[in-house]
Amino acid sequence: MGATLPIVVNRPWWRSAWVSGLLLVVILAGGGYFRFLGLFSWDGNTGQHPDERFFVDVTSSVRLPASFSEYFDATRSPGNPRNVGKTFFVYGTFPVLLTRLTAVALTPPEAMPETVPDIAGRPGVSTEMMGQIANPERDVPRLGPLVDLLNPDGINLATYGELVKV
Repeated sequence: MGATLPIVVNRPWWRSAWVSGLLLVVILAGGGYFRFLGLFSWDGNTGQHPDERFFVDVTSSVRLPASFSEYFDATRSPGNPRNVGKTFFVYGTFPVLLTRLTAVALTPPEAMPETVPDIAGRPGVSTEMMGQIANPERDVPRLGPLVDLLNPDGINLATYGELVKV
């Protein structure tokens, strides 16, 4: 028996592995470019999408809980949308509170209000009827150099008009 010769396949250059990899990188880069094109100005800051408006409204209304026990107590948590008058909320509180935490951590403490309405434990009561308490969000640790980089004007990013950007 003679030795078998290896089979050599002559493929065109466009079917080689490096061309496939390069094409994948070009497609992903193009997709990334179009995905982030006009990210902050696509709607002229008018909040055109109803879900976006509602999400931002809820996020600007809630407040970060002061402790884990307050977070897990739905009846007194200021992070619970139902405690700030949002009777219909289907999204879950994690994205809302993560967005709120990011906005607060990028806002200098002096830009935050000193007092806020005491909403904990009073679902359905309007904020005009509540007392004021010291704002616990002023004590949230800040993100150091990112505050200067992402919020150079030092404005309150936890307001309705600024949360869209966060």
